[in-house]
Amino acid sequence: MPKRTWLALLLCSALAARAELVLESSVHEFVPGAGAAAGPVAHAVAPGTELRYVVTLRNRGVEAVEAARIETPMPPGIEYVPGSAHIEPGRARLSVDGGRHFVAPQALTPDQQRGVDVILWERDGPLGAGAAQQVSFRGRLRPPREFTPGRGPVGSPMRAPAAGPAR
Repeated sequence: MPKRTWLALLLCSALAARAELVLESSVHEFVPGAGAAAGPVAHAVAPGTELRYVVTLRNRGVEAVEAARIETPMPPGIEYVPGSAHIEPGRARLSVDGGRHFVAPQALTPDQQRGVDVILWERDGPLGAGAAQQVSFRGRLRPPREFTPGRGPVGSPMRAPAAGPAR
């Protein structure tokens, strides 16, 4: 499978002037019961395959960053697996309207969660210099007829960070 680009949008309020924030992302085939996903996806996957998306925010700067938030658009052709958003410490909030409104996962039924199109991750507390924050969620590959042709089922186009020195 050709490598596709997938990105989360970084949002930081009160961004430290000497912070250097880097986002890394990867996609893994999810193996139920294994406790962790296999290595990064390097082959074609069939519709119905469950994938685990992992985003890591690293602060390579010399100062802490307050209120780090990561906004993750759902990749085209991927259906969010209800209840799979994970961040520690912090909370995930879900959107079904393109990121205009976010609610706690418990506010949506499992059927509504399958329609999630953006996940907002909010870290509890500052992200210290040299520290990293990892977030993850699972998604299921929809059959080809359920996503827009010309846009890969595993990746989505990159979006530039809203502000700050993230790369």
